[in-house]
Amino acid sequence: MFPQQELPQEILTWDDIDKLIDHLIPQFNGEFDGLVMIPRGGLIPGGILCEAMDIRNVHTAAVH
Repeated sequence: MFPQQELPQEILTWDDIDKLIDHLIPQFNGEFDGLVMIPRGGLIPGGILCEAMDIRNVHTAAVH
């Protein structure tokens, strides 16, 4: 097994996440009708993004 390495971390506030999502939405140009969200940090931001873009086709993919 490979030794575990510390990954760099950045702590974000909910306000930071909202600002990042607001920054992303115009870049998508309404091109997506579905979203795959990754657990371990992606479900909540993905849910906020889906709500903001009115995306109803949502899937998750487990990562081990």
